[in-house]
Amino acid sequence: VVARAAVPPGWPRAPARHAAAPFPLGPLAPRPSQAAARAMTSVDRVGFLDTTTQSFFAESYRKEEQRRQDFLEKQYDAHEGEGEAYVPPLTLRQKAELAAEREAEENARRGPPLPAGYSRDEDSKLIFEMSKKMNQRLNPGYTIAPHAATSKADFTYDEDELDPVDKTHFRKRDTFSQYVEAQARFSLLTKKQKNSG
Repeated sequence: VVARAAVPPGWPRAPARHAAAPFPLGPLAPRPSQAAARAMTSVDRVGFLDTTTQSFFAESYRKEEQRRQDFLEKQYDAHEGEGEAYVPPLTLRQKAELAAEREAEENARRGPPLPAGYSRDEDSKLIFEMSKKMNQRLNPGYTIAPHAATSKADFTYDEDELDPVDKTHFRKRDTFSQYVEAQARFSLLTKKQKNSG
């Protein structure tokens, strides 16, 4: 007969079929890892004794606790100024050398400095012009020729046909607006080709 520990007040009692369970239902140990090992592998949880699983979990939790304890001891020794984890404070010369090394690594990562008088705006302008030129070659909808009127009716003024000019979103037509319009025309052309084919 296995002797059961007293169950603290407020804890559930085991059913009658688990009366001979070897583990109590109350708090088991002050260390949470052992309590978790017993709770995960106890007979109360699974209903039968699985010794292989129980030993595996118990060993895992024991090793984890040992590693944690070793780590804390090393940290404590380092705080006290002894042990293998202790690193003596850097001198001013060592700090200066370390800062110089870090600065050299950062400069090597960044690459060579930009030439004098260089600005990012020039770079973005160049990229924009390259994009425009490439698009002119590839996009059949990119026509920058001015629109010419071909009939006399284009020159007649009709009030019903034209709305009054709203200057809220008025913008002068420049190369960027032509670029955007050409992109829209190109996307429409590709949509028409996809739908027709």
